[in-house]
Amino acid sequence: VLTAGDVVADHRRLKIAPPKTSAGKVFDASRGTLVFANQQGLTDVLFLALRLCPTFVFVAVDGSPIEYGILGALRRSSTFELPSAPSKPATLVEITLRAHSGWRGPVVVFAEGANTNGCCVLTWKAKTFEGVTSLEKPVGVALASLQYSKKFAYSAHHTVGSGSRHLFWLCFQPFHTVRTQWLPTAEASACVRGKVLPEQWAFLRTVLVRMLQGAVEVE
Repeated sequence: VLTAGDVVADHRRLKIAPPKTSAGKVFDASRGTLVFANQQGLTDVLFLALRLCPTFVFVAVDGSPIEYGILGALRRSSTFELPSAPSKPATLVEITLRAHSGWRGPVVVFAEGANTNGCCVLTWKAKTFEGVTSLEKPVGVALASLQYSKKFAYSAHHTVGSGSRHLFWLCFQPFHTVRTQWLPTAEASACVRGKVLPEQWAFLRTVLVRMLQGAVEVE
């Protein structure tokens, strides 16, 4: 997959206030920063692993967050069935603090629970955010949108077959491109500051949709 450009999102298009200081940089998330991204398949994991070297979080069937390393995230992104909720699920705050203190990189959160074709963002569940008081704390929050090319017969979106089969046929395509828009930590944190938690994650989901050209929110 070739990059077609990594850019900082335009605040005017997103309908948010402009940064008060100089604009942040693409992939400026420090360790422990929550990075919410749209979910399309295993290529998301591969791409963001190269860019951020993060901890990954996917959600269980009830929305509970589950932490994964790179190999676990690749397996999880290649399956269609959501896992059952852990008996003692960790909260996003606990996962964030472990990543921050353990030098595990930012925390990439795929809150939708299922892969899409990149044309929508699925519902986020309140269960994902249990135990969180504010998304701007303790480290901060950022957004990343990924849009892949759809020119060839087999696209980067994981929609059919197993993960290994998908990756095998994907490698036979001439090339694919991905365009990334990034809402830096300072700007994402500023746009949710002062809102109550349900309004914070609902607004971030709306902003993530605006970062994806032609995308819609699907309930």
